[in-house]
Amino acid sequence: MRKNVFTALIAAIALLLIAVASNVTPETSIFYMVSSIVLMAAYTVGQYRFGKSYR
Repeated sequence: MRKNVFTALIAAIALLLIAVASNVTPETSIFYMVSSIVLMAAYTVGQYRFGKSYR
């Protein structure tokens, strides 16, 4: 469980760094933020569901 959260956190930080490195406009940064949050939520739900089904 902790490993999955840690991996998700690393992925979120990587996305944020990529967004900053690209020197994006405000609109694109908002899009990046929303999409990263959606991806994080989907990933967390998927991990929880699959983890529960395997146990």
